[in-house]
Amino acid sequence: MVDSEIKQWDEIKEDFQGADILLGNGFSINLSPSFNYTSLFETFLLSLITDKFKRQVCYSLSFQ
Repeated sequence: MVDSEIKQWDEIKEDFQGADILLGNGFSINLSPSFNYTSLFETFLLSLITDKFKRQVCYSLSFQ
């Protein structure tokens, strides 16, 4: 049988002393909006753009 009761951290924290904890993305977003799905995906996409491409885009934009 699975214990589905939600417990307070103070009640169980000693059981997890020294353990790693995995928190969901909702927790991360609560810390900073930069962790939202769109922001993370945009960061990923930007990481794929090479420096050469960035320089070309900046050069092109400077002549518009």
